[in-house]
Amino acid sequence: MLKLLQFPVNLIVDRKFKRFSNRHVLKTCRMRTYKQLQEYAKGRDAIIIGSDQVWNCATIRYDRAYFLKFAAADKRVAYAPSFGITECTQEQRAFYKQMLTGMRYLSVREKSSVELLHNLGCEGAKEVLDPTLLLTKDDWEKVAISPRKKRYIFAYILRNDLQAKKFLKALKRKTGLPVYSVYRGYVPAIRDGACTIVGPEQWVGYLMHAEYVVTTSFHGTAFSINFCKAFFLFTGDDRLYGNNVRQNDLIAKFHLENRKNPKDVEEAVKIKTDWGRVHAILDAERGNSKKWLLSALEEVCG
Repeated sequence: MLKLLQFPVNLIVDRKFKRFSNRHVLKTCRMRTYKQLQEYAKGRDAIIIGSDQVWNCATIRYDRAYFLKFAAADKRVAYAPSFGITECTQEQRAFYKQMLTGMRYLSVREKSSVELLHNLGCEGAKEVLDPTLLLTKDDWEKVAISPRKKRYIFAYILRNDLQAKKFLKALKRKTGLPVYSVYRGYVPAIRDGACTIVGPEQWVGYLMHAEYVVTTSFHGTAFSINFCKAFFLFTGDDRLYGNNVRQNDLIAKFHLENRKNPKDVEEAVKIKTDWGRVHAILDAERGNSKKWLLSALEEVCG
């Protein structure tokens, strides 16, 4: 019943995402079989895989296509794939070792993933930025659709995180600002007054112009850093949400751990961030990531 209630909203959201990708992304026809991938790869100079949790076995269900096994070994490039884990089962170790054999141009998104690959016997992996951070705020502004309200709190909470919701209510009381929330589902929209029916352009616009951001999300955090937003990241219990490694590695890279799991809203709003220092790190990381990617493509394409 819950899925049936959510279906109409999810259908609208999916259509908005498809319109966005059709407008901004050059795509092939849809490929449904491994053989189709093999045939397509024969005429390509390079095949690239990336990024968010594309190497998480729980997500991809051990699908070898995500490791580009359908393409010639010298044409494969891995840009910023994320495992979403820090430890492997024996089954996963065997699978990863088999899949990563011959992956010459290998980069990953998290520092913890470099360590994971080292433990698997894969040396030389480069740590690079998430692809969304290769674009500047000016780049994203070209596609963003801004909301009408000028001052508000933006909430992007992907799971039922009670600590995040409690903090959000306290922040609303403290500031007197309205809340824009984005959920994926009809029932939370009714309960929380959430604004659910948004596409990527609206999502970027809401976050870009927010006074504060409350999130549980990796990309909610990444875009907040890119846009210099006063964000508060809630990761819940690491024992329950193992993929918090993605968020933890991200905020550690930019020395923003003081914005994780704030307890007191009065103290949280006083947190000051030297965005000049943060963006000096971001600019350096962006330059190194682009340099690695272009170098890999130049070598692959000859």
